[in-house]
Amino acid sequence: MGIGHSYVGLREPGGEIQTYGFYPAEGAEFEGFGALRNVEGQVLPGRDATYLQSALAGEKGHSVVQYPITRGQYLSALDVVQAYQTQPYNAAFCNCTHFAVDVANAAGVRVPFAGIISRPAVFEPALREFGARLR
Repeated sequence: MGIGHSYVGLREPGGEIQTYGFYPAEGAEFEGFGALRNVEGQVLPGRDATYLQSALAGEKGHSVVQYPITRGQYLSALDVVQAYQTQPYNAAFCNCTHFAVDVANAAGVRVPFAGIISRPAVFEPALREFGARLR
């Protein structure tokens, strides 16, 4: 099983969904002690749009969890997205799942704790158990 990928899609009330994903800007290792090394991180708007479309279409291997948020929650979430622009990426301690959890929490959406070492492939089932709506 691969490690998977977590990202967020934010929609300003009445607007279109914009996706944001947190990625290493350079090579990152995902196994062994190399996963503990910090590399430059980057938030890439729109890169995950095809993942979102696959999830909304119900394609196998893709899931989507949707929560309604207010404009204030949307703006709080965007603040975290911006803050991550200067955050180092670390496969074990600051990866795409940590990003997604931090953005959700800033929007007032409580999701399962990502843990110190978290993999997206483990996070998605935790969202299901947490009672989120999956489409």
